[in-house]
Amino acid sequence: MFDPINSPPLVVQFNRFECGGIAIGVSITHKMVDAFSAFGFITAWATACRIGIHKASPPSFELGSIFPPRDAFRIENWERKATATNNIVTKRFVFDAVAISNLKAAVNASARNNSSELPKQQITRVKVVAALIWRSFIRVSQAVHGRMRPSIFKVPINLRGKTNLPIPENSCGNFVGWSASHFMPNDEGEVKIHELVSRIHDGIEQTLTNYAKASSSDEFFIMVMNDFRKLDEALKQIEQQDVYLFSCWCRFPMYEADFGWGKPTLVSKLRCADSQRDDFAF
Repeated sequence: MFDPINSPPLVVQFNRFECGGIAIGVSITHKMVDAFSAFGFITAWATACRIGIHKASPPSFELGSIFPPRDAFRIENWERKATATNNIVTKRFVFDAVAISNLKAAVNASARNNSSELPKQQITRVKVVAALIWRSFIRVSQAVHGRMRPSIFKVPINLRGKTNLPIPENSCGNFVGWSASHFMPNDEGEVKIHELVSRIHDGIEQTLTNYAKASSSDEFFIMVMNDFRKLDEALKQIEQQDVYLFSCWCRFPMYEADFGWGKPTLVSKLRCADSQRDDFAF
């Protein structure tokens, strides 16, 4: 069982296999870093191992001075309660370039069939895959409950470079906001994928617009806490609606982590029954 007080903030396990392959497992507490900071640390560590610590890019630790410790809204460890008593199955689905292209075409066709048209910037690879996953979960929920249920699709957003606050791009810590997209069943009982793409896009854009208005660290802190309150409240209503949390690692430098024997062929999230840590395997 995870001990939030006595567990080390960082754990690394090096594995060498008889075939000659190598895997590195990394577990780091989410209290210290978000995904951006975690991958930045691992990449810098790999650089130091390969060519020397003087070549590694040091992070900035100014977030602590901009956001000093303060009393915050206490969030229940909802994810641990949801997963601790269940067997967790992790599966990998690969969307190659052809599959992504076909999915984008399907989204465009769905929009045209409903006398609509989505701007090109909305139909990104991440948004179309996210919409496909969301639609699949909506249909699974319908099969389980016998009816289509309302749902909320939450996406964490790296806010570095997206606010007016003096936050360095390489700042270490947690600097994340949550966007929210909502789905309400209609009388037709249909789930149109182009509408989900549009909802995800609008949710992200609205979140970025809101955070860009923050003129001080205090105002920003209130916004973050309000986001987490909304997430906590949504999860407390899990009997009436579904809540899906979706994260994206695109553009993070995890495949640049070369410790000296080459870049990783696969980086994977290790799904553990504890939401307070980020766990990776390289």
